[in-house]
Amino acid sequence: MVFIMNLRFIFLCCSIYFGLSLVYGSSECAKVLADELLGSNPLPSCHAKSTYLLDKPLVILGCNGGGIKGYISARVLEELEKAVGSAEKPFPIYQMIHGSIGSSTGTIISAAITIDPKYWSSQTPSILNSNPSIPNTLVQLYLKEGPCIFSNVSPSSCLYGLQNSCIGGLCMQLKNIFKPKYNGKHLSEVFNKYFGDLSLVETRKISASCSSCEKHPDDKIELAMLTCNMHTGRSFEFNSKKASKGEASNFFLRDAVYASCVQSTTFPTARINPIVGNKEYDKTRAFNLIDQGPLDNPVFKALEMGLRQLEERGISPMKYFHDHYSDYQAGKSVKPLLRIVHISTGHHTTRLLPVSQFHNAGILKLVPTLITTLLENQGVYASEAVQFFAKMLPFIEFYNLEGETSVSALEDDKANDEIFRELERVANDITTGNKDFIRLAKDLRDDCKM
Repeated sequence: MVFIMNLRFIFLCCSIYFGLSLVYGSSECAKVLADELLGSNPLPSCHAKSTYLLDKPLVILGCNGGGIKGYISARVLEELEKAVGSAEKPFPIYQMIHGSIGSSTGTIISAAITIDPKYWSSQTPSILNSNPSIPNTLVQLYLKEGPCIFSNVSPSSCLYGLQNSCIGGLCMQLKNIFKPKYNGKHLSEVFNKYFGDLSLVETRKISASCSSCEKHPDDKIELAMLTCNMHTGRSFEFNSKKASKGEASNFFLRDAVYASCVQSTTFPTARINPIVGNKEYDKTRAFNLIDQGPLDNPVFKALEMGLRQLEERGISPMKYFHDHYSDYQAGKSVKPLLRIVHISTGHHTTRLLPVSQFHNAGILKLVPTLITTLLENQGVYASEAVQFFAKMLPFIEFYNLEGETSVSALEDDKANDEIFRELERVANDITTGNKDFIRLAKDLRDDCKM
């Protein structure tokens, strides 16, 4: 019987490896995840049950991009705080999580909910420190700063209305042929105002209490932000844990968030220096970075982060599954080790081209549609892959907080009242009708013993 169970377990491991290869080809992320899942140690005997030092699952957030649609993610997190706590006393999101990873606009959210206000000085007070609900502050950021960020002039300027007129719009499009659409000045000002001189490594300590965390009281929430190195064309990750250990460079948070947010042709790309010592720029090194868009997705990286954090706590995910395989086969519940949460900016459901026009479409008609479809589906493909592994491996719980929106990827820089009404509708749909949101709130209440 033990021999048969080992054969089945080996078959499952091989399926995971080849499944990763099929979905992600030979990408680094697939290889790392396969190594995390399969490991290099021989299979243990299934007779000896291990003692695991994890009272409740690790919670890792993956916040995806979408420009102004980040408003949806902020609103969903704001309502999650109320659902876990109460409307009168929301339970802070940073007290529920062990890690957060973001791409594009999702880096603003990931950075804001993980930074530690104790590092703020009187010279650089943070707006984020003035409101107990950080997601609520982020909602205000998108509402108030959105029109400034996606503009080359102040909304109070008489030129602002001209910029949004037909003539102004045409001039912007003509300029966009040769230069980025926006100069990035207001975006930089916003990040300076909200993040000040905070560095990448200055994140909060983990509040989620468990036996493992108590053994490591100095453990901090891990913050990761995805971008792309323009010299190598490869993914570049800002990571607070690696930077604190000296395994990677440290940066001003404002620079790292800017580098992760600036999409080519929309904003000037980032050329930033790391920091050393007492937060001095290291002028001898420079990184040319850009928002990597569809090259990667935070939800898949969130799974990688969670599996690695388990290993760092002395817990082998696959050994845990092997030890509980008989319970799994018998249909008994297996206590989860990981909660992976995909915070989405919504999936666009309106086609740019009617189906009938696809049959005789030329390049000028078809290419914009294909590009938009690629951008829209990057989160869908990744979340479906993680959902597949969560179903296969009962120690992973996956929550896909995604809704459907009529706002396309080509409208991510529109911050008008009509767009915000649509984004509010999507956020409301997620927080009232999404089964994963309801399940997540219940599971987190149980975790936090609310």
